[in-house]
Amino acid sequence: MRRPFILHLAIMMIILSAFIGCSAPTPVPGKSHLSMARVRYDDSISIKAGETKSVDVTLETRKSGPGQVIYEISRVPDGLDVSIEPSQFMAYPETVYHSTITIKASPELAPGEYRLLFGENFERVFSGVGHIKVNVEYMPSP
Repeated sequence: MRRPFILHLAIMMIILSAFIGCSAPTPVPGKSHLSMARVRYDDSISIKAGETKSVDVTLETRKSGPGQVIYEISRVPDGLDVSIEPSQFMAYPETVYHSTITIKASPELAPGEYRLLFGENFERVFSGVGHIKVNVEYMPSP
């Protein structure tokens, strides 16, 4: 009598495992993504009207590449001048690349929070969009 129950239970577990995705390996936290490229940068900066500041961008290719990398800043409001250098380059495996985002705030820029879009594309590796929050602080008149 117990054998049909165990057999039935085993069949149910196999069917259930197909529905919950056991056919794919389970990622190991902190280990499964170690060979993938990554981009690091501060996603928030405070600046006063009339100032210029920079944000460092670091690409660690790890085992990814070779491929063309293209960075693009968009949704730049009037009163902010934003550039990134270098914005395009060829990246190779096991290499670290540095770019610099330069943000210039005009003296007339109103205080407040502005959000820039930071497009990141590493050919055949990843493509995405991040945000950079620019907090323009009030600067009292002298």
